[in-house]
Amino acid sequence: MALTVERKVCPRCGRTFSGRPSDKLCGICSAVAPAGAYQDKNEINQRTAVRDYVKAHPGATDSEIINNLGISKRTLRDMSKVAQTFKNGVYHPCARCGKKILEGIYCSDCLTVLRNEAKVQGERNDYKRRIVQEEAVAVKSDNIILVVDADDLNLNMTKHILEMGMPAFKISTANNQIRAMNVMHQLKTRLLLLDDAVSHNYDGMSILRSVREDNLCKNVKVMMTTAQAKRENVSRGILMGALDYINKPFDPKNLIDRVNKALMAEAIEFTSRTIFKILLIDDNVADMEIEKSVVSKNFSCEILTASNGVEGLWILQDNVVDLVMVSLEMSFMDGLKILAFIRKDPKLKGLPVIIMTNSNDPTIINSVTNSSVRGYIRKPLIDEEGLLLIKNALNEGKYWR
Repeated sequence: MALTVERKVCPRCGRTFSGRPSDKLCGICSAVAPAGAYQDKNEINQRTAVRDYVKAHPGATDSEIINNLGISKRTLRDMSKVAQTFKNGVYHPCARCGKKILEGIYCSDCLTVLRNEAKVQGERNDYKRRIVQEEAVAVKSDNIILVVDADDLNLNMTKHILEMGMPAFKISTANNQIRAMNVMHQLKTRLLLLDDAVSHNYDGMSILRSVREDNLCKNVKVMMTTAQAKRENVSRGILMGALDYINKPFDPKNLIDRVNKALMAEAIEFTSRTIFKILLIDDNVADMEIEKSVVSKNFSCEILTASNGVEGLWILQDNVVDLVMVSLEMSFMDGLKILAFIRKDPKLKGLPVIIMTNSNDPTIINSVTNSSVRGYIRKPLIDEEGLLLIKNALNEGKYWR
């Protein structure tokens, strides 16, 4: 029969050891512990009681400890070294504040402060690490150029030219409408380079019409390529929102220059219509994506995001925003606590704050209503009333600074 062995933690010394299910102590503690001295949690509780008692009564005798705590002489004898240390009152200074302590390096107050500082520093390091990772991902995900052409030879040639001339961009390809729409739904496409050809299984104008009718990609910049520059096709493409028409076969340098020009026009337009800056704080990643999508579709704004209150307060220190939208239900620091920190900061005194919640509890709603908040909205799907509240708060946010 196979011997069953499992990994355990010795409750006496804290070491990890491998032993049978019936083993309670590690091999060292089993060898040195007196027979019957191990009492599981009762012994641990008794040790704690002795420590607390002799801390409060440094001059207590063994008989006083036994009578007051109700423990046996044998148990006290097993812990005589611990008790003797406290009874002798061998104090030493705390390494941080100098306060006299009996054991350890730091006093309890300094330990609490150091743990909080370590926690905050750890969160700051995690925040910096996440920002670097997000920026690295954003460089790739926000620089997508999609090339759509029914001819695989033209498709591969165009992709090669763009990859050589524009290494900072990721070039995706598609040879049919379904593939093109899927790419634009999954990736944030900066530019669509679309061939206007018509064949039995491909129609460039139909793809352009589908892009303009789709809510997710209707604002994508489009450039058309054509092998037959017919006046009617060019007119239709321009009327449907195409920025430029490029004749095939095209010169590689001319193609790169005109694509860069279209991207520059997109950047100028984005800068001119970005008016507001909103900080969105929510520790629920799924809810945050929905909230961000709803707000970005209804307002011309730049959205900053934070996954917890500490991260949000750091962003407020480095950025000037017009509105803060914060989730009420967060584990580490909820929305009302973040609101209290904002109101205490004189630099942020007039900053509009909106609380987001999915709760129907009247007690919670009253606590939000009675706070110094601009209002509250339901999350994650923001209704028309919530959008109106955001609009009014943004108009106020232009003047709080």
